[in-house]
Amino acid sequence: MGTGNEIDGLRLGMTMEQVMKVAAEKGYSLGKAIPSSLSNWTAYVLEKNGPSISFCGNVLSSMTKTSDSNLHEFTHLLEQWTKSLGIPDRTTASQSYAQGSPLSDLGYRWLQENVQPSLSLFQWGTGNPRMSYGYSYINHPCRPSTR
Repeated sequence: MGTGNEIDGLRLGMTMEQVMKVAAEKGYSLGKAIPSSLSNWTAYVLEKNGPSISFCGNVLSSMTKTSDSNLHEFTHLLEQWTKSLGIPDRTTASQSYAQGSPLSDLGYRWLQENVQPSLSLFQWGTGNPRMSYGYSYINHPCRPSTR
């Protein structure tokens, strides 16, 4: 897990064809398209433990990898990213309830030119903590400016 804009050999800006080639090399299969309210935006999960990916047109514009984790791994990665990226531009801590169980989340986001690295640790009920990290373009034709 680095602090670039790459996950499992996938990089923001790749075309669908480039993504499919890397995914095949990693043994991932493309899941069913996930509907979006954004025009020309298509999301997928790369099955067999791959990341979630989203395209604006034919350009990889967002990707996130989620896995079981723990506070030690999360703290280590947060420390690495803070040393590399600086103090996060946005931090969040939230707790809500889903199906009667607490859903707790700690989130960190950085803004680097047009890329937003993000890192979060979340837990639902008594389940294992899960960590999610990813990268997304901030501004692109499929979404209005969010800065």
